[in-house]
Amino acid sequence: MNPVKTESKILALIIVLVLLPSSISNALGQSDERDEELWQATFAIYLADPLWIERDAYDAGHYLMVPLHAAFWLKNEAWIEDFHNQVVRFLEEDEKDFDELNTMTKLQYLYFLSRYLFLAESGNNRNLVPQALPDFIDSKLGMIWKLLRDQLILKLESSRKDASSAIYDNEYFTFAIASDLKSYSNLSGIWSENSVISEITELAYRVFSERGVFQADGGWLIDPGYLSNHNDYAYAGHNHIAPNLDKNPVEGIAWDSSHFHRFPLWLVSLADAYPEGSEEHNFYLRIRQALAYQFHNIVLIPPSEDFSSYRTTNYMDGTNGIYRYGYVTQGKDNGYEPCELSGTILIGWWTFLGSGMEWGLYNHIVGQFPFSQTLVDLYLGPDTTRDRHPLVKGNAKYSDGVLELISRLAAEIAVKPWDVDRNGTVDLADILIVVANFGRSQFAEIAVNPDINNDGAVNLLDIVIVCRYLNKESVP
Repeated sequence: MNPVKTESKILALIIVLVLLPSSISNALGQSDERDEELWQATFAIYLADPLWIERDAYDAGHYLMVPLHAAFWLKNEAWIEDFHNQVVRFLEEDEKDFDELNTMTKLQYLYFLSRYLFLAESGNNRNLVPQALPDFIDSKLGMIWKLLRDQLILKLESSRKDASSAIYDNEYFTFAIASDLKSYSNLSGIWSENSVISEITELAYRVFSERGVFQADGGWLIDPGYLSNHNDYAYAGHNHIAPNLDKNPVEGIAWDSSHFHRFPLWLVSLADAYPEGSEEHNFYLRIRQALAYQFHNIVLIPPSEDFSSYRTTNYMDGTNGIYRYGYVTQGKDNGYEPCELSGTILIGWWTFLGSGMEWGLYNHIVGQFPFSQTLVDLYLGPDTTRDRHPLVKGNAKYSDGVLELISRLAAEIAVKPWDVDRNGTVDLADILIVVANFGRSQFAEIAVNPDINNDGAVNLLDIVIVCRYLNKESVP
């Protein structure tokens, strides 16, 4: 780039900034007052209940995760105390009730506990870690691993490429929880990982190495094609629900986007278990970056004249046919039609992709509240018949503040697009990246996205936005 032209652009920028009204950043921030109001109406109440019971543990593992990270990353002591009280009360309960939960439900709640453990220790809040917590998680994970280990190894050694050899979410939850324990061991210096934790994390690396597939266009999938004969996926070739549909599988189909929304945070756990710069750490970061491309370019459907908010395709390869036709919690001749898995966006886990683009996604969704009935109908879909906590049941979560607060917090803890190089601080290096790409409208071939406001081109407004946040930290 011509240095004279570059200097001229920077000079023009400085002039604009001097004349720029300070109110330009108002639309880029969110007031904490609404967050506090929503917290008291939702999660303060939710966390006061015993969320480890059979009815609630599965959902709690989903809905608590973004608020949990926000509490620690935004350093909100009152919110942290609400989580601390939930964990302490749980550990005082009889273990027998927890042991009677099914494996998937146990793993959901255990992952909430392992993330709490990691966040407390990594934030130098060891006083918030109950003494029994690390050993409790380790013990329960060890029992689950005994059930999963041999079958997982058989799957990896199998030459079959079908549902019987696919790796499922219970194994991935196990990998993530073990990784959090490994991180806690590295951070605390007072608790050491055992051979089980080492074995699980080593097999996790093998699974992601052997089953993950980097796509030619820059994306990433895992186990593509393995689930074509799975009954949940068997009707994906249909686009509309009708009575007595025949199976119509799609060859090579990828995971559904609903269950896959957990991968961004699982990958954070896996990467954090290894030192920065290590082969394993860099490997998981590379996957997360490629997954961000897959999500934003293949799966996510931007707002349009026909639909005012974001949607997703039902499957991670962009297939958008029926999912779970006739499933037990849906009923006969029912299932998810195209885009009806979009509601998982609102659980917020996609914010952990950390690409800088998630801020725009969730900031837009925040602006849609209160939702129209059209949005609620699409995001809720055919809903489950399973009993749930009143705060997260059916239509309630769209109007009681639960999903609004999660969306707000997902935006607040997202890596901000103006931290262009993703190093946690907005500085001159970020401005220079934007300047170096001035006028660019294609971004697939570069590692960062200098189009800060996502309007399709790098221009003066992008530079202005970065400058407004100079020397500010990017949470997390």
